[in-house]
Amino acid sequence: MKMSFTMGLAALALGLNSPLTYAAEPNYDYLEIGAGVARSKVKTANRDFKLDTQVLRTELSKRLNDFSYIRTELAHARTHDSDGPTNTRLRLNDKEINANASIGFIAKLNESNHLVAELGINHNDYEDHGVLRLNNNSIPFKSSGKQTDALWSLAWKTAISDGWEFNVRYTKAGDVSSWKLNSPIAIGKDLSLDLALIHNKDDSDKRRYESNAATVGLRFHF
Repeated sequence: MKMSFTMGLAALALGLNSPLTYAAEPNYDYLEIGAGVARSKVKTANRDFKLDTQVLRTELSKRLNDFSYIRTELAHARTHDSDGPTNTRLRLNDKEINANASIGFIAKLNESNHLVAELGINHNDYEDHGVLRLNNNSIPFKSSGKQTDALWSLAWKTAISDGWEFNVRYTKAGDVSSWKLNSPIAIGKDLSLDLALIHNKDDSDKRRYESNAATVGLRFHF
């Protein structure tokens, strides 16, 4: 993830210094539907495990005027996996839904490079159950919870050329923080392919507390 972040900053620097920087403006009017896979860290009985998680997400953004926009996002994560040796093995079934809505404010550094800040609200709903096999003993567990928090984020959006963007976003909502690097690339009229890397860290007492995801989405512009 550190390497990806460094590469992202390098691409951002290229965008700032390239003459193509002034070819277009970042787009704020789109509907995106995407899916991917994450590698999740799970802690139970003071032990760490690494499990695969499937991710589905949708995002809707609409520009209001030159200096503001609204954005909403819905994500569903599902873990159904096991990890560990025979005498210390975790089997987990975890479902998590995350929904947020925010208003964003745009500061234009130039036509193609925007610094944006968002304020909003985030809701998280999760439940998990599973079995930890420990020294020939099977220990079942189950937990669930709901939480609603204020959300804020900062992002850098740059249009490298007409139809190609690169974005870096940091988001904080309650105990959860995330970094997202994504790059929408035009593949047709009003249609882009969005490639993203997302790192999530949860400092609450949830079992699945960290994940690194790679997603691919179709972004429909309007």
